[in-house]
Amino acid sequence: LSIGFSCAFFVKTLDWRRLTFGDMIDKRYGFIYNTKEISGFSSRGSIDFSTGLWYSGNKFYSGISILHITQPYEGFIGASTYRIPAEMYLTGGYIYNITSDYYVIPSILLINSYFSTSFNPIVLTSYRNKYLLGLTWRNLTTVSLDASIVAFKKLRLFISCGIPTSRILWDVSAISYFDASIRYRFGSK
Repeated sequence: LSIGFSCAFFVKTLDWRRLTFGDMIDKRYGFIYNTKEISGFSSRGSIDFSTGLWYSGNKFYSGISILHITQPYEGFIGASTYRIPAEMYLTGGYIYNITSDYYVIPSILLINSYFSTSFNPIVLTSYRNKYLLGLTWRNLTTVSLDASIVAFKKLRLFISCGIPTSRILWDVSAISYFDASIRYRFGSK
C-alpha cells in the first residue's frame, strides 16, 4: 500500500490587449472599434493540493486519488468565483503474463468531478517492463494511443494522442489532444 501527495503552485496570465470581442466588429470593415468590455485580472496564481492511495499485489492493482482538494480560483474577470472542481479518480486492473517478458494489462479508470463522470476502459501491453503501448477509450468518445519507455531505470517518458470516435467531434478536429510527460519514480527498486 502506498500513499502520495502533490502540492503545486500555478500562475496563469492573460493579455487583454490580444482578445477580441463582438462589439469591436464593424459589419463592413471588420475589427475597427475599441471594446467596452472592462478588463479583469492580468494574472492569477494559486496553490493546489492532491492526494491518493495505491495498492499493488502480484497481479492486481487499484488506486484512488483526489485532485484539486483546495479547489483554487482560476477566473480572470472581476471577483471571479470560478474554482477548479475537485476530481476523484478510481482505477483498477489486472496483469496477464503472456510470456516472461510480455504482459497485457486491462484496466478501468473512473473519473468523477463536479460536472461529470467519465468511464475509461484501457488495454496496455508491456514488454520487459520497459516499453508500454496501449489504447484508452476516453469517456467512450475518444480513442487514445498511449506509449511510454523507461530510461535510466526510474525515468518514464509518456506520449498520448487522442482521436475522436464521434463523427461530430471528427468534423471539428482529427486529433482531440496530444500529451507528453516525464515521470520520475522515487524510492523504488
